[in-house]
Amino acid sequence: MKRSLTAAAALLLLLTGACTVYDYDGVSREPLESDAKVRVFTSEEQTPLSAERLGELRFTSNAGATSGEIHQALVKQAREHGADVILIRKMAKIPAGKARVDQLRNEPAPSWNRIDNSTTSAQYMTNTIEYANVSDPEKTIYKTEVEAEFFRTK
Repeated sequence: MKRSLTAAAALLLLLTGACTVYDYDGVSREPLESDAKVRVFTSEEQTPLSAERLGELRFTSNAGATSGEIHQALVKQAREHGADVILIRKMAKIPAGKARVDQLRNEPAPSWNRIDNSTTSAQYMTNTIEYANVSDPEKTIYKTEVEAEFFRTK
């Protein structure tokens, strides 16, 4: 019983830790189909003049999210609120912490490794951090803060 509770708690932590909270301020129209075309612009001059402004969306992505994942999240939210035009007002990188290079690449961690030479029975230890020749084994990871406006063309 205790094991299943621990597993359930770990799963809950994993699921809630991966959530992104979207803050939408505006009106929603009939949701669009999941394959409906949504145009994304970065300048107000590019947006269609006949488009009706629906509202504004703000969110901060998870650490390490790619621009493709952020784009998909924006388009999904736009479709849910009935928008077919997105105007990105702000995209800013925010430091979210540090991670070792091996963690970012999903590789084994640098450590002391035992090397056995079976021909001579010699054993010695090597430090893979030194072999990697990395002065700072940690790199900054970022979240992305996004502000966008949603529009519906008439």
